[in-house]
Amino acid sequence: MQHQTYHPATDVATIKNFEEIQYLQGAPRTYRFHAKAGNFNFRGETQLTARGESFTFIPIAYRFFAGEVLGYDYRNWVEFYFINQLGQVCSILFHGYSVDNLRLTFADMHYDRIDFTQIKLTAIPEQRTNQHGSYYLASFSYELLTEEDSQALQAITNALPPLYREDTLATLETTTLKQNYDPPEVQQVATQAA
Repeated sequence: MQHQTYHPATDVATIKNFEEIQYLQGAPRTYRFHAKAGNFNFRGETQLTARGESFTFIPIAYRFFAGEVLGYDYRNWVEFYFINQLGQVCSILFHGYSVDNLRLTFADMHYDRIDFTQIKLTAIPEQRTNQHGSYYLASFSYELLTEEDSQALQAITNALPPLYREDTLATLETTTLKQNYDPPEVQQVATQAA
């Protein structure tokens, strides 16, 4: 794997050329925005961007939700699913002020009748400082996909098993907005894990 890249695929032509999209249902490859360091990484192990460097991906599914997940207290989250350059389904989470910034971008998109699954999304780490020190939050910009690319991406997504991430399902959560996100009931997942 040392000669392969974990970076997201940033054009639909690349995604269409994969012979197979790899996805283990409920366990996409996990990516992280490291708000303290201002970078993006794969599984917390492989740094993908330098401090303050942007991260671009093409969402195939998403959800906005509030809940207690991954050991964090109750907070607002957005979870995106995308395909990397290896043809694997991946997910990334943002929370807190980054979600607030994304809601501003979403408002503009809403009035232009654009959905997250019709765009190429770029997250840009922006440095902030408070009494506890320095940290980064993500701001967002987007580029609209062509109608042809958007339809091709939706067909690819429709052919995949239900998209969700098992370790971000919680019994006390509220999903406010989603597309192409299709988890089983939380109780069903717990039974399968046992």
